Order: sequence, then C-alpha cells, then structure tokens
Amino acid sequence: MSDLVRPRILNILVDGRPGTRTRALQIGNLEFEVVDVILGSGSAWLLLLKALFIPRRFGQFDAVMTSEYFSSFAINFRLLATLCPTPHITVGLNQSRQLLKSGHAAIDGAINRIFGRGDLYIMHSRKELDLFNRIHHLNLEKLMFSHWGFDHPGVGSDTFRTWPRPYVCLVGRNNRDVDLFCQVCRQLDCDGVIVCSSHQKMPQELPGNVHVFRDLDMERAMSCIKHALANLILVKDGERGAGHITAVAAMLLETPQIASTVEVLSDYLIDGYNCLAVPIGDADAIRDAIAAILSAPDMSAELASNGREYAGRWLSHQAATERVFAAVHKILCGESVQAVDPEWLRYFSSVSKPRPNL
Repeated sequence: MSDLVRPRILNILVDGRPGTRTRALQIGNLEFEVVDVILGSGSAWLLLLKALFIPRRFGQFDAVMTSEYFSSFAINFRLLATLCPTPHITVGLNQSRQLLKSGHAAIDGAINRIFGRGDLYIMHSRKELDLFNRIHHLNLEKLMFSHWGFDHPGVGSDTFRTWPRPYVCLVGRNNRDVDLFCQVCRQLDCDGVIVCSSHQKMPQELPGNVHVFRDLDMERAMSCIKHALANLILVKDGERGAGHITAVAAMLLETPQIASTVEVLSDYLIDGYNCLAVPIGDADAIRDAIAAILSAPDMSAELASNGREYAGRWLSHQAATERVFAAVHKILCGESVQAVDPEWLRYFSSVSKPRPNL
C-alpha cells in the first residue's frame, strides 16, 4: 500500500468496453492514481461474477471503489473472504433493478453482513440512503449523500429542432409512468414524446399525438429535452431511483420541468424554484402545471434559469467528483464523513419555499 501523498484507487466500473486504464486525478491539493477496471455490460449475476474474479490484488491499493449494486456486493464478499483490510467505497447504487433480498432472516442477515463490510456508501439522493439502509441495515456512519454530477450535454445531432408541433416529453428507462403521460396527453393541444428503452411496455392504444422513440442515443435524447415545452418526470412510485441524469440534463439545457412529488427527486427538483411538482398519479395537476408553464412565460423562464444556476453550482461532474474524492480521502485518513453537505443544506433550505397555487 502506498502512502497518502498519492493514493492508489482501484475503480471498478460497469459501463463501456471492458478494459483497464490508469489516470492521474487532481482534486484541489489532493492527487490520486486511479486504475479504472471496466467490466462492461451484462446481467446482474454476470457483473457479480466479473467483479468477484477481477485479476487484481486489492491489497496493492489504498482503496477500492465500485458503482453498481451487484459488483459492490461481490467486492465486499471478496474482501471479507480474503481478510483484506483495503477500504471499499461504493458510489451511486441504482436500486431500480433486482435486489439481493430473499425474505429469509438467516440469508438476508448474511447478505447484510457482507454489505456491512463496505466502508462508505455514497447515494445520489437522501431518499436512496434511506431506502438502501432499510433494505440492508447499515451503520449510519457509512452513508453519505452526494448529488449526481453531469456536464452540459452536447446536442450535435439536433433531431428535434424541426419537430412540427410543440411538445412535452417523458425521457427515461426506469420508473416512468408512461400510462399517466399518455392519459395527460390525450387532452393536450400539443404532442407528447416518449424516449424509453426497447423493453418499455406501452398502452395498447396510444393517443394520436403521442410519439415513442426507443433506445435513442444520448445526443438525440438531449435534443428531445432541449426543444420541449417542458420535461416531465412522472414516476410510478417514490421507492426506487428516478433517473437523476434526466433532471440534471434538462436543467443544463434550460428546459422547464414538471416532476412527481417524491423524495428521490426533491434534492434536485425543488417545487417553485426549478420545477413545478405534482402528486403521483394526478393527471389534472399535471395538465394544470403544463397550462401554467404555457401561460406564464416569465415563470417558465425563471424555473429554467434557476435550474441552470442550481446545476452549475451543485451538479457538475467536477463538483460531484470533488465531493466523492474528498470523502475517499477522509476514509483513508480515518476521519468521519458527514452524511449531508451542510453548505448545500443551507442553500436548499433557502430556496425551498411554498409556491402559490397555480
């Protein structure tokens, strides 16, 4: 293990072409050597096996980082099985897929002990901290909230710039209420555009003004958000992740947003400040919010402007990376990590004010 002048971090990723790369990372006056091991895509169990048998000796690193639920479990298991003391930090567990939970007390207790080997879990909303802890019962000192980081998306292929009619959009792969969106659009004098995965189920009869695009690349999805009257984030429930990247992208593109009132989104989308919040499943409230955005251009512009300011200050890739690696450094130094950044919490409280009824 190296000293803390330039800690070596093994960073296990799941997206991208499988392979390995080494890079230097400078965060303020801290410098890290990061070895990225990219597992590639695959089923949950395949990712678990890939992570479990990574041909690296974890003891040669100052810390191991993971960013996916099953690979996090695998690394914890391997660290326990080999009695390796290297700290393990997991960032951004998306809990919308299958969970390691059997319903049997003894098995779930063993699973929870394995997750308990992790030194720090960094989630992208305070609600997700609560959800993860309710499932796996971790020491609260091992939990930290840090916003998702995302830089201004390029829109090179501006597909939707010439869309023939005004439209609202619903973009996302997980936990999106497509049926509600279609119900809302039936009574709108504009189009509705859905961008989703190839596996997303649709109503048997789509309204004539609703158009579906499956598996669009990032540029085209961003073009859809950029030119929409409003970006709608309508979720089925508040007990899963909600795709924060869509919310942050719309802020950076200065598109007004309407979002379900759920805690997994409330750290990003603040009612009356950078979005209009609506109750889950309330089609009338959604239509009222759309009408408010169309009839009050000054309010719409303010929501968009506030979103851009909020994203620029708290949600950039640089800001997110600095928060995460400052926490990693504290773990390596044996220091405690604050669950929530007090500076952000003060800012959040200052802009979270009740808005007048629409």
